[in-house]
Amino acid sequence: MIKNKQMLFADFPKIGKITPAVKQANRKRIFTGGVRIGNGMYRTDEETTSYQHNALKRRLP
Repeated sequence: MIKNKQMLFADFPKIGKITPAVKQANRKRIFTGGVRIGNGMYRTDEETTSYQHNALKRRLP
């Protein structure tokens, strides 16, 4: 059987809220392979909610 079964089926930790302060703190860190993350080019929770709300109001063709 698999030796490290608990590692394979471990739960991921809860992700905290993404705020402008979190984005600013992450810009100082180095992320391998994530150019968008490294440059802070992702949405905060408020921006995501706003985008989803506006997308649902958009008329379909």
